[in-house]
Amino acid sequence: MSQPKTWWLGLILLLVLWLLANWLETGAVERDLAGRAGAAIAATTALDSPRAEVAGRDVAVAGLTFSPERTAKAVAAAKATPGVRLASDATTAPPAAQPFVWSAKRDGAALVLSGTVPTPEARASILAAAKTAFPDVEIRDEATYATGAPGSFAAAAAYGLAQAVALSNGGVALSDAGYSIAGEAPTAAAYQAAMAATKALPAGVTLAKAEILPPELKPYVWSAANDGRTLTLGGAVPSEAARAELAGAAAAAFPGIRIVDGLQVARGAPAGDVLAAAKLGLAQLALLADGKAGLDDGRLSVSGSGKPGVTAAAIAAAIRSGLPQGFQLASVDVTPAIISPYTFSAEKSGGALTLSGYAPDDRTHQGILDAAQRLFFGETVKDQLALGAGAPEGFADAVLAGLGPLSRLAQGTLSLTGTDAKLSGQALYEKAVVDIQGAFAAALPGRYTADAWIAVKPPEPAVDAAACQDLFSTLLAKGTILFDTGKATISQESAGLLDNLVVVAQRCPEARIEISGHTDASGDAAANLDLSRKRAEAVVGYLETAGVAVVRLTAIGYGSARPIASNDTEEGRAQNRRIDFLVN
Repeated sequence: MSQPKTWWLGLILLLVLWLLANWLETGAVERDLAGRAGAAIAATTALDSPRAEVAGRDVAVAGLTFSPERTAKAVAAAKATPGVRLASDATTAPPAAQPFVWSAKRDGAALVLSGTVPTPEARASILAAAKTAFPDVEIRDEATYATGAPGSFAAAAAYGLAQAVALSNGGVALSDAGYSIAGEAPTAAAYQAAMAATKALPAGVTLAKAEILPPELKPYVWSAANDGRTLTLGGAVPSEAARAELAGAAAAAFPGIRIVDGLQVARGAPAGDVLAAAKLGLAQLALLADGKAGLDDGRLSVSGSGKPGVTAAAIAAAIRSGLPQGFQLASVDVTPAIISPYTFSAEKSGGALTLSGYAPDDRTHQGILDAAQRLFFGETVKDQLALGAGAPEGFADAVLAGLGPLSRLAQGTLSLTGTDAKLSGQALYEKAVVDIQGAFAAALPGRYTADAWIAVKPPEPAVDAAACQDLFSTLLAKGTILFDTGKATISQESAGLLDNLVVVAQRCPEARIEISGHTDASGDAAANLDLSRKRAEAVVGYLETAGVAVVRLTAIGYGSARPIASNDTEEGRAQNRRIDFLVN
């Protein structure tokens, strides 16, 4: 007997079992197909994150694609998978990046790659370059894919990684074709190499920024050494700009000299204008025939052999006045230039005494000037002497021995070449010729040879007594007849003045001349009176020996009775100690 309700329940149960079996079988088939198709797609390496999305026996190829050719390759691999009825394209392309940026930076012990890369091949190439440059560093690749990379991208990234490894905390970045690098160079050589590398970038790459710090140097030193043929620059400068400026200053200060630039850029310069201090050192070094200039932190030193006329004192003064704030003079050690043959010249002409040639040191130089001022009472002394080493023994004595006779000439020249001394010119009167020649030869040191050629100046026209008095007064206003202290012995330094007084006396042959001696008020009055008389007599004796008729001359001593200044001061007492000429 039929039971419909029971029959329908069985039919429903059977349908459920059939559907379940069919679903289970289809799921297994799809999973199998997805696995095999996905493996086939992955084997092509055409996509990033490839996968197969299966519906029945139909496969949709998904993942990140980088070109139509890569997509077609992946779809073809899926379609060729046994069991696949239909393969379709479900891939996506990377987004466009504008600008296209990428960077590699140190993060503690790791190197982090970030930004964008265009393809898996580019990523693999960059990773390989990173591992080669940083073999012992963890590489963290956080870059994503994007389109828009310039053709030089991979080469530029690999180049930057190779350069960044030489820098402490180094990093490199790309923005389109712009290349940037930053970090601290551990050595001067590394800094120079890194800076040079920014000028040799791969084709198509331009430098956007280079923030490469040079190494820090302590102590901070700079030097310049000149051997007369080559100027060698060494040590540190704070920047490439400073390096170029200093090299230019060296070329200007040393024209014609080969310059070897061994400068290195470094940090750690002392506070202040280190470039100005170095330029000052170069300027002073240029005054030397050879030598060195150097900075040690903020201390400047100069040493070497001076050119003629250059002294350590002058260089030290120039450095002290020219050093920038914060710097100081360390030392100056200058050897005077060796002069051969050693020469000196003194020319008396036209109211001036011109000194030229060389003196061996500042002390001798000043001694010559002092003697010239004392001896040449009526002339302006023009000092053109330079300092130079190599003076023969007795040089200073020979110069002083020659200046005295020269002072007695109306005009003339004293010259020394080595140990040869020559005196030439015109004596003021005839009887002075032999005296001057003899005095010149006798005063020279033993090693020196004397050669004197003295003529006589033509006599001046005669004048009346009033004019004669004016001439005497003019001469005595310019100079004073000097005596040994407390004695009536005329100083040799007064011979030039006395010879000029002789000439004046000869120009008024009919006039009578009173020569009076005067002292200051110091000491015993009677002794002063006697001394003043004896000094006046000594002057009369000089004039008589020179050819002035003694009958025209009268010597009188007044002691301290006729002062012309106060005896309360040394200056006044010096004025009171005098010889006066009175024409009658």
